[in-house]
Amino acid sequence: MSRKNKMFFGGIIALILVGYLIWSSFATASQKNVSVNELVSNTEKYIGSQIRLTGKVAPGTIKKEGKTIEFEITENGANFKVVYRGGVPNSFQDNAEVIADGEISEDGTYFEAKSLIVKCPSKYTAGDAEENKK
Repeated sequence: MSRKNKMFFGGIIALILVGYLIWSSFATASQKNVSVNELVSNTEKYIGSQIRLTGKVAPGTIKKEGKTIEFEITENGANFKVVYRGGVPNSFQDNAEVIADGEISEDGTYFEAKSLIVKCPSKYTAGDAEENKK
């Protein structure tokens, strides 16, 4: 294979990689943030769509079986079942703030999370700020 052909095919591969990176960034950016309340009241609307849910882990709902974790995400009194397959940090517990990316199951009964982020609780409170002023 001549050097010219190698350069040509190398350029084609580079263009394909750049195209994939652009496409994957748009796919992530097009993900819609949906509140738990909105999801509970309009579940059918979001079936088949990539969405992001933010809320807290409802107390007493965590069930672990191997690498599969089931829990309910809650916001303002509305709950929705979430299923996630993968590891979670030690901070995953009742009342932890979580961000789940994924989609609704075909039957609309649960949210299948592809990624799960546990937000770190704030280490500082208003009392700490008042003490630092002294």
